Amino acid sequence: MKVEVINTGTELLLGEILNTNFQYLSRQLNKLGFDVLYQTTVGDNAGRLKDVFKNALERADIIITTGGLGPTRGDITKEVLCETLNLGTYFCKRGLCMSGNNEKQAMIPVGAEILTNEVGTAPGLAIRHEGKLIVLLPGPPSEMQHVYEKQLEPFLINHFTKQGIIYSHIIRLR
Repeated sequence: MKVEVINTGTELLLGEILNTNFQYLSRQLNKLGFDVLYQTTVGDNAGRLKDVFKNALERADIIITTGGLGPTRGDITKEVLCETLNLGTYFCKRGLCMSGNNEKQAMIPVGAEILTNEVGTAPGLAIRHEGKLIVLLPGPPSEMQHVYEKQLEPFLINHFTKQGIIYSHIIRLR
């Protein structure tokens, strides 16, 4: 299975934050036998993010995003994906009173499976669309790793056949 990881956030492109999410995901996915063939980092720009999604849908079977799921105006990953795939959303009620900024995080694409996030406020999502799997993960590394380990990894193991495992070793020569 061909995988592309899309990391979103202008702060990544400005070098303000080190992108450890890709390194973590790449290692974990390769251990499971997935072929991580592409990595893209894109800022918080709807037009460019939509183009990145279109390219990823052409060349990968599984697309995993990190970031852009929070409550701020710059958090646009979910909205741009819904627009790209022409998906509607429904309001996810959890029986809790939410502030206005958290309502944005509770908007869930129709047909999406929620990947719960016990260490943050933005849940991850798994969406099957025309034979592809698109996964949206939160951006903060501790949240992304938690959702990956507790939700996404078991989901991938249960739904996909291992196709081979890539092992790597570092050999230092003097």
